[in-house]
Amino acid sequence: MNKNLVINASPIILLGKADLLKTISPLAKRWIIPDGVIHEVQAKRPIDSYLSGLASNSEVVRKTVLNIHPSIAAWDLGHGESEVLTLALEKPRAGVVLDDLQAGAKMR
Repeated sequence: MNKNLVINASPIILLGKADLLKTISPLAKRWIIPDGVIHEVQAKRPIDSYLSGLASNSEVVRKTVLNIHPSIAAWDLGHGESEVLTLALEKPRAGVVLDDLQAGAKMR
């Protein structure tokens, strides 16, 4: 189990629609959700039911990202993805749950 996982908007929405957030909740001790991701999810649907699914077996933490890491900003990703990757760089050994093929390829 990862201690911290930072999750992007599309996995929250997709797994929420499939009612699988409670299933993946135990995969992390703490789920970290950047404000940009929260805004992206709420543009589609209220996020509270999704967060309660993730919080069923883990802690859910909302984080504000004041500055996108310069190397991440150069990739020209979406705001939520950029915040997820910035937080992952700031938190040693944090895992990420992404949906963006471009971002995943650049992290390798």
